[in-house]
Amino acid sequence: MKRAIIFSLIFFSVLGANAFAQLNQKDMERLEKGAILVHSEKDATSGDQIAVGRVIFPAPIETVWQVITDYASYPKFLSDVRDVRIEKKEANQTMLRLKLKNLWPFPDYDLLIQIDESREAGAVKFQMKEGDFARYYGSWKLIPLKAGDNQDRTLAEYRFFQYIGWWWFPMIPKTLTNNSLVSNRLDDFRKRIRDIQIENSLEPEKVIQPFWKKSIFQDRKKQEQEKDKQEPKSKTKDQNQ
Repeated sequence: MKRAIIFSLIFFSVLGANAFAQLNQKDMERLEKGAILVHSEKDATSGDQIAVGRVIFPAPIETVWQVITDYASYPKFLSDVRDVRIEKKEANQTMLRLKLKNLWPFPDYDLLIQIDESREAGAVKFQMKEGDFARYYGSWKLIPLKAGDNQDRTLAEYRFFQYIGWWWFPMIPKTLTNNSLVSNRLDDFRKRIRDIQIENSLEPEKVIQPFWKKSIFQDRKKQEQEKDKQEPKSKTKDQNQ
């Protein structure tokens, strides 16, 4: 346990120092316009060509963190995730059973993922402990941004690598599939975060109801108003009698 904690501290400190090191002014301008930037780079530890994706989420870091760490909801918005089951959770570590969609007629992939979180550093790292892949790991790094109109946003970096094995479609480069997956996932996360932002901004009385519900509420309100008008008349008649 002590080794895991020490490793996490070292990992998050290095991640914070290196994240966005290659982000220049031109890239930042593209991100500001809504682009999702993905490139490949050699991982210093493993030597793998990992996919690195960057995006600006239109939400404060608290909302982004909430969505990223809501693992049970992944099947609702991540297109490649079939099912999620949290097997163990303690402090800042989660053991997650993950089922990923596979090409028909092959069975889905099954993985056990260890996730380590550092809320203070805005960082998450994950790694497969057992499963159908040869290697599967990655990380998140979040940095809060403040726009000119004081609207909170979050700059995110998502680093990811998966390798099924030498036997699986060797003609398809790993960098191509990993880069595409990172781009798709960041787009899915951005849509989810936007939906959460809309839900949070709507007041209960301003939530749009379906038309038929609105009609029922209006009819009921009219009936109550007519009843209120009739009650004073009946009371005055009783008093006169």
